[in-house]
Amino acid sequence: QGETFDPKHQLQLRSSLTLSRNIEIDAWSRYVGQVGSTSRGFGVVPDYLTLDARVGWSPRDNVQLAIVGQNLLDDRHREFGTREMRRAVYVKASWRYAGRN
Repeated sequence: QGETFDPKHQLQLRSSLTLSRNIEIDAWSRYVGQVGSTSRGFGVVPDYLTLDARVGWSPRDNVQLAIVGQNLLDDRHREFGTREMRRAVYVKASWRYAGRN
């Protein structure tokens, strides 16, 4: 029963690069083989390849700004059942507060 939802092939590649003291680049790619089976009445989710990327900039030690892109290779793909994952791009701002002791 569980085998129906396990892909036969999976591959992930991750990379992180620090270009300077305040600039970082991260990338994550993954391939997932076909999931599902028509023999038991389940739908088939075709294989897919995704790429996520992030560029972060820290203008100060406690502040980081980042632009993140998800599912950059296709505008959408199915993952599990009928759930569709769409391409997304967003900006993130983080601030860490270091209180005084």
